[in-house]
Amino acid sequence: MLLHAAELHLELVVEGGSARLTALLERRWSEVVLPLRRWGCFARPVTLTLLPSVAALRAAAPRPSVLDLRGVAWIDRVWLLAPEQWPFEPEELAIIALVVHELAHVLWFQRSTAPGRLPAYAPTWFREGVAVLAAQGAPDPHDRRALAQLPVAALAYADDVAVAEHGEQVYQVAALLTQTWLDHQGPRGYASLCRELRSGRGFAEAFRRVCGEDDRHFAARIAEGWLQEALRR
Repeated sequence: MLLHAAELHLELVVEGGSARLTALLERRWSEVVLPLRRWGCFARPVTLTLLPSVAALRAAAPRPSVLDLRGVAWIDRVWLLAPEQWPFEPEELAIIALVVHELAHVLWFQRSTAPGRLPAYAPTWFREGVAVLAAQGAPDPHDRRALAQLPVAALAYADDVAVAEHGEQVYQVAALLTQTWLDHQGPRGYASLCRELRSGRGFAEAFRRVCGEDDRHFAARIAEGWLQEALRR
């Protein structure tokens, strides 16, 4: 199946056998496209492959992971576990959110990586924050008070083991930090960061050039602000 979104320059090739997902994408394609418009345009076609098992999904992943995977994205490709193989009956909105989440990763890879290069490492808070914001929208600012009591700076740079253990909190921290960053830097800052990365700079250097501070300092500074805000209440 081939799907197009001219406003995103997106050509999505869907391969693999899942009548449910292909029918869902055809019927609710606009709900996939709309939340991605904020994040720019795709540079190349994207292939979405549906897989019949978690084992096949793990084999497709670019690196080993301990996460309970439903989807994986890498450069120009997305691999999804066919909804028929999920351990529970997923709602349509959950499937759409997963597709948007993984396509947001691909869009980030394509905007921030020059052809022929591997993507630059991005910390968990930024990498997952962009995808969560695309799939779920802006987080509730009141979540800051609950998260302020947690080790925010550590969660922001969580590895797969920590994400597996503290998944929801990691994604909440990621979304709030990324939204805070976007509130200050806006679309121009995001585009500038992508350009710096495409030029071959690593994330830390690119972030410093765009924002004037270290990314870890940014995360720690914002976390301290949340804590002070919570203590005043």
